[in-house]
Amino acid sequence: MKPHEPESPLEELLGQISKWKVEASSDHNDGWTKQHYQRMLDEVKDKLNRALPEIEKGEELDNYD
Repeated sequence: MKPHEPESPLEELLGQISKWKVEASSDHNDGWTKQHYQRMLDEVKDKLNRALPEIEKGEELDNYD
């Protein structure tokens, strides 16, 4: 059996976000559990939205093409 290759940090992050999306919308979870996962998704979205302008600004400064 082939050993499991470690995922890249990006793949791990995207996989975790996908799991949270499933849990936030799963009818198998109660409202509190759904809310917990939705809050984590909302926090990731908020922090990314805040960081994007800084990231884009930095890319403009470091663009040597």
